[in-house]
Amino acid sequence: MRGPPSTIDEFRALFSESRDPRQWPHVASGLTYRRAIHELAAFFGVEDTEAAVFERRAASDPADYGRRRWTPSGMRGPTDTSR
Repeated sequence: MRGPPSTIDEFRALFSESRDPRQWPHVASGLTYRRAIHELAAFFGVEDTEAAVFERRAASDPADYGRRRWTPSGMRGPTDTSR
């Protein structure tokens, strides 16, 4: 998959090691995925549902999203030259 996920199953694939699209629907039942959805809902300030998180993530600018996720952790993106 290249680019942002365009379907809920492609979004789920981001949380899986499997490249097999037949496996992606099963990701939704995993505890770590459900916890991630909870944390991402709080981060985005949206309802604590998979659909709300997916919609908000899909509407986000990829560079802005990356910056917002990396900055609090102290990580730098590939184009960050601030150090």
